[in-house]
Amino acid sequence: MSEYLSRMRDGAFAALPLIVTVVGVLLYLLGVYLIKEAPWQAILFSVASAILAGGVFAGLLKSFQFIGVFRDAIADVMYRDSKFLERLDLPALMLSVISASIAQRFPDLSRKMSKAVFDSYLTFAKDYYYTDMHRRITILSYEDKTDIVTFQEEFRLSIHASPGQEIDYSFKLYGPHLGSPSEIPCKVTGLGVDNQSYMDAVHAEAKDGNYFLGYELKLSGRPTYNVTRTMDRRHVLAIDPFVKAVSTRFLDGAELVVENRVPSKIGHHLIAIGLKEEAIVPDAAMVGDTKRWSIEGLIFPRQGYILLLSKKP
Repeated sequence: MSEYLSRMRDGAFAALPLIVTVVGVLLYLLGVYLIKEAPWQAILFSVASAILAGGVFAGLLKSFQFIGVFRDAIADVMYRDSKFLERLDLPALMLSVISASIAQRFPDLSRKMSKAVFDSYLTFAKDYYYTDMHRRITILSYEDKTDIVTFQEEFRLSIHASPGQEIDYSFKLYGPHLGSPSEIPCKVTGLGVDNQSYMDAVHAEAKDGNYFLGYELKLSGRPTYNVTRTMDRRHVLAIDPFVKAVSTRFLDGAELVVENRVPSKIGHHLIAIGLKEEAIVPDAAMVGDTKRWSIEGLIFPRQGYILLLSKKP
């Protein structure tokens, strides 16, 4: 019996906003059609208005309570079930969010800009990213007659992959070259991933007055890969004075060291690509002909720098 009464009480409380609203409407109709004498009609309208306001307010509170419970339930499922987010159409959702945020200032370009942001940047973060890129360039010599500067390059990089993700890691270098393939001015002297050599993946060719040097690696089975590479390079300053480094993924942490052994003949200047100039910070402790720069903040895909080499007068 007590259980039955408890259920009736809970049901009455749950239906209380509706009951109060119905009573308020009935009193209002009573004042309109039956009781028209003053001041009773005004009293009925006042009471009906108060009851209606209370009923609607109670209904809103009940709705907000339900919405809160529903929201908490969704959050509980999302964070408890790791597979839940994988079942959502997150790319389309993110695209809509970006579009809506841009539309406030650029309504005519919102869709195109959001698509460009999504395609150009967010897709780069879905499989892997880079950290701790270190590059050291040692300028060895310059020949006046041939206008050729010779330097060595040491490179280190860490790749962080999502679990179970296969990585397609590649490197491409090309430039003007009129000689035979055996005389290609750039040569990879060492290539390794986690102390394993990948020199057999390096490919070089010369065609139509240009050279091409590169490699494509497929990596899998690990969350982190440590890449090392060494190169010998010879550039003709008049046609190829640039040493370029542009990231193809999000990169957290980068530094460049340049050691110039022929400072009386060769100068160099660092130019930011897609970065603020102040983001590239020189190391004030480095003196003499060795310079070091670090890049603060996250580096986006297609951002980086160019080291411009020049002949001194």
